Amino acid sequence: MRIFRRAAIPFFILRDICLPLHTNKTNRTEALQKAMKWLCYAQDRGEGRGVSEGYDLRKSWLLPFPETTGYIVPTFFDYYHFTRESIYKDRALRMLEWLLSVQAENGSISGIIEGAKSPLVFDTGQVLFGFVRGYKETNKERYLAAAEKAGDWLVSIQDQDGKWSRNVYQNIVHSYNVRVAWALLELSEILPKKEYFNAAKRNLAWTLTQQQNNGWFNYNTFEKDTPVFTHALGYVTRSILEAGILLENSKFISAAKKTADVLLSLQKQNGGLPGSFDSKWNPTNSSVCLTGSAQVGIVWLRFYQITNDLRYLKAAELGNSFLIKTQERIPFYSLRGAIKGSHPIHGNYLTFVYPNWAAKFFVDALLLEILVTKKNSEKNM
Repeated sequence: MRIFRRAAIPFFILRDICLPLHTNKTNRTEALQKAMKWLCYAQDRGEGRGVSEGYDLRKSWLLPFPETTGYIVPTFFDYYHFTRESIYKDRALRMLEWLLSVQAENGSISGIIEGAKSPLVFDTGQVLFGFVRGYKETNKERYLAAAEKAGDWLVSIQDQDGKWSRNVYQNIVHSYNVRVAWALLELSEILPKKEYFNAAKRNLAWTLTQQQNNGWFNYNTFEKDTPVFTHALGYVTRSILEAGILLENSKFISAAKKTADVLLSLQKQNGGLPGSFDSKWNPTNSSVCLTGSAQVGIVWLRFYQITNDLRYLKAAELGNSFLIKTQERIPFYSLRGAIKGSHPIHGNYLTFVYPNWAAKFFVDALLLEILVTKKNSEKNM
């Protein structure tokens, strides 16, 4: 298998460089089914409970990843409600039970990076999404208790000015940690402790101070002195927008719109977005970060829902069509239905890897587009 993987890498590079994207008219529902089947397989390879971080062409399957398993839980519940197939609900519950088993006594969740474990703010916030949704779906107190522990830990280590600078990835401050603030707002709706609401508002306020006039956010890299990927831009923009919608706060919505509109102007004719940028919005790589393209598409669909501006809908539809064309078609269980980190596969975001979160956000984007299209059809009847 190792020899096969080494031989496969040049094949995938040449395919992505030399061959046009497939043009088969795969519809949204079929693409969803394939991506969900791959995510199920990734869960099976992640010891059957947590979802494997993904498939690396150089290594095979990676370890189960708490952070992304946490926010994959809502995707599986959403797909269960879309299909009414109980297997997806059952799988979401198995993920939750695994997340309970890896939560520390103080409520934190560790990031698993090459076997090393350390409690991380972002990872804990993403698992919080899973616990909150688990409680909403089941009313089981153990999920609420786990969510409360996670929320308490996040509040306890927050800086006075609202940012998080301790227990953060690579020991640097990140604007995209505002996604944790969004999770705390979700928690405050089912467990109305003012500490959660206030911590979320403080972080949102701090994050907005990092936005430049051109819509750019400072401190938004994953690692020091690296490009800002579209993935991180998707995190920060979506989180501020969702917070604005939850709080009915026009300031937050306007801040998200500023960034979303810049990205709208940067969409390529084929529907993709540049994979990374500098602070002047100059692309720093010719590849596409597929995860980020899916996330930004979700942002545009959300803006369409609140503005009815067709520019957002058309951009999201074009982006989703592009993503479907990049969905892996190789007939191996490890790959079929997956979404790469980058297109082409040797691009600068997660080179040669099919991360679980790329498939997750792809599914979310397609489900939201289908919902929007259905509502439009019902209006016109």
